[in-house]
Amino acid sequence: MDCPNCQAPIDSTTASLSGEVQCSQCGGQFSAESFVESDSGRTAARPRRPIEGIAAGYFVVGVLILSLLANVASIVVSYYADRSLEGKGVAVMQGVRDPRLQEIEKSMWYANGAYFALMFPMALLFLMWVHASYKNLRHFRCVGLQATPSWAVWSFVIPILNLFRPFYVMQEIWKASDPRADSTGWEQSPGSGLISWWWFAHLMHWGVSYLVAREVHKPDRTFEDLIWGLRAGMAVHALDALTTMLAIRMVLAVVHRQRQKSEGAG
Repeated sequence: MDCPNCQAPIDSTTASLSGEVQCSQCGGQFSAESFVESDSGRTAARPRRPIEGIAAGYFVVGVLILSLLANVASIVVSYYADRSLEGKGVAVMQGVRDPRLQEIEKSMWYANGAYFALMFPMALLFLMWVHASYKNLRHFRCVGLQATPSWAVWSFVIPILNLFRPFYVMQEIWKASDPRADSTGWEQSPGSGLISWWWFAHLMHWGVSYLVAREVHKPDRTFEDLIWGLRAGMAVHALDALTTMLAIRMVLAVVHRQRQKSEGAG
């Protein structure tokens, strides 16, 4: 069989237990199942399969949009709660119930409930999309990848590692999905500023969320602490909304690049 990258002969008897064969000339790794016998008797590369993760990418975008709307709703309700609490510090701290505040409190419960209800399916769909997108890099026969689809997903989950490794995983997906890059020169493709801003906003959101949570749950809170908590909560939701908007653009951009690369390779 011949290497799809450099056309050097590959010995199929060197296939690993997982069915992978490696080219000694360029170092490319390919599945033994990706080669078929041609009419001339030579073993040629099987046509590439359709890329994966397109549907998952659009589902992720849909859930992200719902999460963005929940964030906006939480900001709006918190703003009206903040305005309604002006001048009512003594009454609130004494437990006097205002019907208008009760309605706002109920609205905050619904908005925050919708936001938290979306977190698990959003995270699950996003990780499924990351797995499929990284797996596509093998279909593109990219050489020199630093991870596997499974490890790309685990980098988002493992503590400490998830503070920096997902950024490199997403940049690797971005570069290797460049429609203009070949399977060996993709590492020279420029990285994405969009991914850099997304990851920076993501870390800022979680850092601010942690600090706000520590302050909000401390004992013996005053009325000023209540107001501060509302305003800090608005800041947290605003950061999350920014992160979500950047994530939507990132997912759509990667899906578009991989579709272009797949069509150009066909």
